[in-house]
Amino acid sequence: MTEESKILLAMGMLVLAVVGAVGVAPPYGYEAVFFPHSPRPALGWAGAFFVLVTLAYSLRKRLFLQAPGALIFWKAAHVVAGYVLIILILFHSNGGAGAGAQFFLSLVSAGLLITGLWGIARQGHTPAIMTKALLDPVYKSEHRETDNLILAQIAAVVSGKSQAFGDIYQRHILPFVSISLPSLEHHKAILRRCFGPASADPNAAVTDLANLSPEERGVFYEAAEKAVDLVELRLSKTYQRGMNQWLQWHIWLSAIIVSLIFFHILASFYFGSRA
Repeated sequence: MTEESKILLAMGMLVLAVVGAVGVAPPYGYEAVFFPHSPRPALGWAGAFFVLVTLAYSLRKRLFLQAPGALIFWKAAHVVAGYVLIILILFHSNGGAGAGAQFFLSLVSAGLLITGLWGIARQGHTPAIMTKALLDPVYKSEHRETDNLILAQIAAVVSGKSQAFGDIYQRHILPFVSISLPSLEHHKAILRRCFGPASADPNAAVTDLANLSPEERGVFYEAAEKAVDLVELRLSKTYQRGMNQWLQWHIWLSAIIVSLIFFHILASFYFGSRA
């Protein structure tokens, strides 16, 4: 796991410890309503401010690509602001989950924290080279172009070869080229199948290649090398897809909590004016 993820996860564990401590020992005792000098309204407003701070990272990543500061620092600020938000909501609610709308807000807050920690851990275990597409939008376009270029190169290499060569290509290379989201096991399998001895894979291509001319054997290995490059390229997309599973939940929960806080503020003004 990366050092960045270890640090952010350690901070997350500290937040969970605070959640547990405040849940066991509420800081304000019992309060049916906010007293005039209660710090809870101020904590609520501070929480609303940190909601806006957490949203800044999404805007920076999607709209303001040329904004100052490396994206990794914006990400760290997003995570820290999220931790602070959870703690502020916890103190604002006096350490209780409440009932009704308050319970729903507490549930969504817990979901945000859990999905955020999930994302940190997931990214921390993903090779850095595989996360490049998440950081550089230009790389996504280059990724597609390179994919198409390698496919064209493979087609050019195998074009016009004998029927026997075509059969061997369809058996040993084409199945791997056809996988749009390969796994690490697929990457290992194509290496064993195309370049390994029969002892490593009973279906290794080396047995069938004995029936080809030396020239076509060389062409096969050239096509196989390009196929391996393609599998490795697509493997980064597989990692990215796995990394983004948590993000879908995180985004939806973020939208829900923003809406809940907005209506909570409106309700506070409404009932406060009638008190």
